[in-house]
Amino acid sequence: MSSAPNRSRLLAAAGACAVIVVILGLMVHARWDVLQDLDTGFGTPAEAWSLGHAGAIASLLAIEVAFGTVATSVYTLILVAGLWLRGHRRACVWTVAVMVATSLTTTLLKLLFHRHRPEWNDPVHALTSFSFPSGHASSIASAMGVVVVLTVLYVNGPLLRLAVFTAAALFVALVGADRILLGVHNLSDVVAGYAVAGFWLFALLALYPPQVAGQDETRSRPTGRGRRSRIPADRQS
Repeated sequence: MSSAPNRSRLLAAAGACAVIVVILGLMVHARWDVLQDLDTGFGTPAEAWSLGHAGAIASLLAIEVAFGTVATSVYTLILVAGLWLRGHRRACVWTVAVMVATSLTTTLLKLLFHRHRPEWNDPVHALTSFSFPSGHASSIASAMGVVVVLTVLYVNGPLLRLAVFTAAALFVALVGADRILLGVHNLSDVVAGYAVAGFWLFALLALYPPQVAGQDETRSRPTGRGRRSRIPADRQS
């Protein structure tokens, strides 16, 4: 993961994500009609569907809470604690860096662009904070990106890997759809949130990979009873 070719590709991917955020941000700042029409055209039927399905609104609101800032912070702390107990200290730092950097960047962009929430005649759900980019979208994308990377590193079973990858993709799509169906975000807000998360995932994979050669691996050493025990490499002096 830390070889020069891989690093170059990861940085290129991070750069592409940054370009997406910048372009969308400039469009939002300029109030570009094409973007406004796209957001409205996509969001109007989604919000109308929610209004017509009252039973779905409770589920949509539950998704909002389950993947909000507080909940995601708790999930991250649990994951980091598990990594720490298993001796994956570098992965702990990387995970925290990705999540914190994504959250701070999202907040700064909201304050920079001051984009208001979509306005509806009969809103399903109303929020007063700024809209661009979506914090839920950036949070879930960074969290699931972290889970995918750690699964590649530490999970060997192909079926379990496939299950994790599928679940991660579904969660990202679910939370993004939730923001639009509730009428609290535009499509461009959600896409920008995903791109912010992608930037930090790719950039920190390139600059500070969660695992490097010889680290977070186990090796044997003799014990007092003539047996060989296996301990994490990063706990050995």
